[in-house]
Amino acid sequence: MPDVSPNSNSGPSSEEAKPDVTLSDRSDGRASQQAILQATLDVVLRDGVGGVKYKTVADRSGVSHSAIAYYFKDIPSLINKAFTYYLDSYAETMKFRRNMGKRILKKFKGQDVMSPLIRQKIVEVYVEEALDIVASPSDKGQAFMKLDQLFRNETERHGYFKEELSRQDKMDMEAIEWFFGKLQTPNPELDAFQMMSVLWLCSVSMINNAHDDASRLYMKQRIAYTLSSIMGLSDISAEDKNAAAS
Repeated sequence: MPDVSPNSNSGPSSEEAKPDVTLSDRSDGRASQQAILQATLDVVLRDGVGGVKYKTVADRSGVSHSAIAYYFKDIPSLINKAFTYYLDSYAETMKFRRNMGKRILKKFKGQDVMSPLIRQKIVEVYVEEALDIVASPSDKGQAFMKLDQLFRNETERHGYFKEELSRQDKMDMEAIEWFFGKLQTPNPELDAFQMMSVLWLCSVSMINNAHDDASRLYMKQRIAYTLSSIMGLSDISAEDKNAAAS
């Protein structure tokens, strides 16, 4: 997972960045490219995808304008590589989050998951884990969610990352569908779509609003109500019903 702050390594000058390089030069070049890509993500977080320019990335990374132009022939190439770097850097984070359902059900191994009491406990555990995703208190967690939204916004406008984001969404959907399949909900595929939609709306809301206690409570109630409804639980609190309806 990349740090929110950029790597401070400086890249080689345009004179040093020759095709014929030594092993040490190659190592320096890789470090410089990583610093450039991290700085690009930092610029995206601060200014949006449209704010990515050679100068803004150079200022952020400490790598010269000419070196950036050598490694990345144009801005679209730089943005595409930064997107790939983002996915690679957060691959383990995404895998961990997709395994949330498996981790939760493992806690209830050997218990009757069709029992209303056990199902209510599953809801409680799921809500807390889901909140750590959509309303992460850490800078890195918030950066992950904001970058996801920014790249999706760019995809809606220009379609740049559509194929890869669709692949990521498919894996997310399959993980949630598997979870509901194990819980024998009425329609795991449809239920997964509903749950994923709620989680996405909650994450967008938390990104666009302050991560305060009131917002977190609202998200908690909304997720709890949706999951309880899917799992056929009738004892849903009035607060949760009101949160889901608003």
